[in-house]
Parts: sequence; C-alpha cells; structure tokens
Amino acid sequence: MKVSFWVDPACPWCWMTARWAVDVVSPARDLTITWEPISLLFKNEPDECSEFYAANQFTHRLL
Repeated sequence: MKVSFWVDPACPWCWMTARWAVDVVSPARDLTITWEPISLLFKNEPDECSEFYAANQFTHRLL
C-alpha cells in the first residue's frame, strides 16, 4: 500500500510519528511511504503580534 506522509521537519510530534510509521507500522503493514515536506508555521500563519508567537520565536533563536 502506498502512503503519503506530510512532515514538518521542525515539529517533534511529526518526527516521532514518522519514526513510528517507519519502524513499526510500515513493516507490519507492508507500506511504501512517500515523504512530503510541509511547514506548519507557514500553513497556520500565526499572528506575529501574539505573546505565544513571540515566545516561540525567542526559543527558536536560542537553538
């Protein structure tokens, strides 16, 4: 079975789910996975004036 997997490389939840799909699900279900990139930051278009966005960007700059 062919599966398209849309992944945001910056998202830890996407990374964990991708690893689970490759290590656990794919061998058990005989899947062929096609990887597609996506940016949740651009897709969700956060309000740049929000307190959450400012804190999020601050922590990303620390990395």
